[in-house]
Amino acid sequence: KVGRRQRQSCIRGGWTDPFPIAAGLLHRQAIARSHGLPPVLMHADTPFQPSPGVGFASADAHADQLARALGWQVCRVPANPSGLCVPACPKGHRRVNNRPGAARDWCPDTDRHQATVMLASQPDVVLAFLTPDADVTRETVHLAKAMGIEVIALEAP
Repeated sequence: KVGRRQRQSCIRGGWTDPFPIAAGLLHRQAIARSHGLPPVLMHADTPFQPSPGVGFASADAHADQLARALGWQVCRVPANPSGLCVPACPKGHRRVNNRPGAARDWCPDTDRHQATVMLASQPDVVLAFLTPDADVTRETVHLAKAMGIEVIALEAP
């Protein structure tokens, strides 16, 4: 668990609406400050690619920008760019990539591995912004609950 010197929040999800994300961060900031501790945001280091008409492409990207604007410490958990498998990966599950310039093959579970790394640090809370296709985010929520980590999960309207 994060020590007494900081309050760590982990964020997951694919929402592009910044308002619920901002509300979640402001709530966590108030809790951290009530304990006299600096807030810390941990999130998946996803590419900050703009989405047409909405700005950033994920809750992680929105949260990163908002947390920095609020003066939080931000910890980005890098993706596995080489797509390497871990020992827990089933044999034969790698995918082939035929796009020019891309890695020849990759592990389809890199998002799951990234979530496992984030949860291993035992954040105080997981803020989950769920969309209908957010399978890895839902798995992260279940794993966090099983580990006894507080979860605040919101479903996209």
